[in-house]
Amino acid sequence: MSPPVWETDPALLPVVVATVAATVTCVALHGEVVCRLSSWSKRTKLATRLVLPMSVLLLLVTHVGQVLIYAATHTGLDHLYGERVGVLAMSADGSLIERVYFSGVVFSTLGFGDIVPAGPIRLMVAVQAITGLMLIAWSAALTYS
Repeated sequence: MSPPVWETDPALLPVVVATVAATVTCVALHGEVVCRLSSWSKRTKLATRLVLPMSVLLLLVTHVGQVLIYAATHTGLDHLYGERVGVLAMSADGSLIERVYFSGVVFSTLGFGDIVPAGPIRLMVAVQAITGLMLIAWSAALTYS
């Protein structure tokens, strides 16, 4: 029997833990916002033409927060483990702003390709894209309903 993958690549375990933590945080945040927004929109006496834009703006702010959560997680992994967890081949300086940009591109599944992940961090990037797709679709479904 072969050893677990985190024994052959010990940098994978912190990436998996960080990915799970960031994803659970984002989904929980989104769930809370969606539940409160849904409840509020049913109780409010405001016109739909006010409720809908306010809801979209709140969901947009929520998505920006989720992008920031992943960007902070990328940055934290980089500061704690360095290149052992992988690198983001940056076209610029690798600053937090670059990571926020990268996180937004991944979360929205645009995938420009100007910043490319290498190493175990690719796992987080893949999960982030799937999570972003799901949460954006959830927001669209709520807005539609």
